[in-house]
Amino acid sequence: MPRGSEAIQHGLSIIDEGFVSVADLHSREFQIFLKYWHLIKGKRLAPPFVEFDFLKLPPELVPNILLSEVDADGDDFVIGFCGPDLAEHFGSVLEGRSTRGLNGNGQACSLHTAHSRTADEMVPIAACIPLTGISGRPQETANILLLPLSEDGIGADKIISYVECAGWSWRSIWWRFK
Repeated sequence: MPRGSEAIQHGLSIIDEGFVSVADLHSREFQIFLKYWHLIKGKRLAPPFVEFDFLKLPPELVPNILLSEVDADGDDFVIGFCGPDLAEHFGSVLEGRSTRGLNGNGQACSLHTAHSRTADEMVPIAACIPLTGISGRPQETANILLLPLSEDGIGADKIISYVECAGWSWRSIWWRFK
């Protein structure tokens, strides 16, 4: 997904650096993921994780899902589940890692920033997150849809995300995270 002026040329609504309108996510996978979240959410602010049933999603979505838990202080997010396609792409086990540690070289929109915004606003957030290659320069952009989950119906305790991997070359590109 393009960013900045390039995104505007492609008809995307830029909310601010790195974030786009959820309405601009036209891929079938993003739409299915968002529609399922709305279905189980009902009239609540966000559904609880216990109602999120991976078996009700098309199986091809699960390998690109990331589930993070909000830490006790509410200012960090620890990855609890990383789909196998994402783990293969990143070349490491992400479970147990903080989103702060995957901060794309301080880009305005990082995985951590997107998680924070989703938890704070308690609404679906779409982001284009630049990934940094071994050269230290941004190499690709991950398109991600982040959805809040809430046990108490007030604040987010988990964030579930779908990461679009189209165009990534899984075995030919090495990624570096700080």
